[in-house]
Amino acid sequence: MAHVTFDEISRELSKYQATVESGQKSLHRRLDQLEAEFNRPGDALSAGGFGGDGFFRDFEVSGAIESFKKSGRGIFEGQGFCWGAPLRRLPGMKTVTSTTAPTPVGRLPEIVAGVTRAVRIRDLIPRIPVSEGSLTFLREVTYTNRASPVQETASKPPSAITFEQVNVPLVCIAHWLPASKQVLDDIPLLREFIAGRLLDGLMDAEDFELMFGDGTNNHMSGLDSQAAAYAGTYAQAGDTYIDKLGHALQELENNNYSPDGFVLNPVDWRRITLQKTEDGGANKGSYVLGGPGSTATPQLWSKPVALSTAQREGRFLVGQFAGSVALFDRMGPRIDLSSEHADYFVLNRVAIRCEERVALAVFRPAAFRVGNF
Repeated sequence: MAHVTFDEISRELSKYQATVESGQKSLHRRLDQLEAEFNRPGDALSAGGFGGDGFFRDFEVSGAIESFKKSGRGIFEGQGFCWGAPLRRLPGMKTVTSTTAPTPVGRLPEIVAGVTRAVRIRDLIPRIPVSEGSLTFLREVTYTNRASPVQETASKPPSAITFEQVNVPLVCIAHWLPASKQVLDDIPLLREFIAGRLLDGLMDAEDFELMFGDGTNNHMSGLDSQAAAYAGTYAQAGDTYIDKLGHALQELENNNYSPDGFVLNPVDWRRITLQKTEDGGANKGSYVLGGPGSTATPQLWSKPVALSTAQREGRFLVGQFAGSVALFDRMGPRIDLSSEHADYFVLNRVAIRCEERVALAVFRPAAFRVGNF
């Protein structure tokens, strides 16, 4: 029988203790990582009015997920959501499964999302909550002013005003995304990503409607569709982009409007910022707007310039937004989860729907000018 010395036993116990301590440290690090990931603020959505912990955190607190797990249906409606593509099939509408975001050793705790627009068209428009299914308002059509000096006891000249009643229907903008039910078990990784992408897609569609909706087939009647066309009343030969925008301001100001902003595509704004004086030859002088070192906020003729890829390249919009247009929110962006779709219940799938109901009212179409450079 082999004999074991006390020193040998001590050494083995020390090795075992070191192994246990190493395992405990590794476990604590992993728990800290999971806790940090679970508590990570929703960067993409916290600014949207859903709270500092992100959309799906509120979704959980509301009991919607537990409701879904018990009954197969859950609802969350964002309150006070504010953010500022054609209404067609939007990208990212593929089935999400548990294999979409695997968790191998060393996986980074983030999903690399696609880029989104920095400026939303709704950010430029006053927003008003409503509870009605449609909106009606009276709009002045013509005003004939016959005011003039008159002699005492003489008949006074009559002026005239005509009105039209305008009905603005609410428009439902929506899309959905199929997912496997296991995605709900992977909430720390996918919860805010899925909500963020659905909401981004919704806002892309809203941007298009607010700008270019033609008012047919459930589309909004957008700003570009209702605005008056730039007439070129003050145009001169050789006008630059800056000149043309200045002339558009003149047309509005000559009709007693007070324009308060432009909407341009970033490509056109870059062309404007690259414009130079003609000192030493055509486009060989100094930069008109201060050059590449300038840090000034985009503006022209003392009016702010909103840059959005929702605006078409080569086209501009200028107008008096204040008092001339409003966006009415009947139902803010809302996300529903349900297995009550086709054969989703037996396939263990979930339908995640995102939608809103809004209406755009342009009270004074003549307060806007649209045109091409």
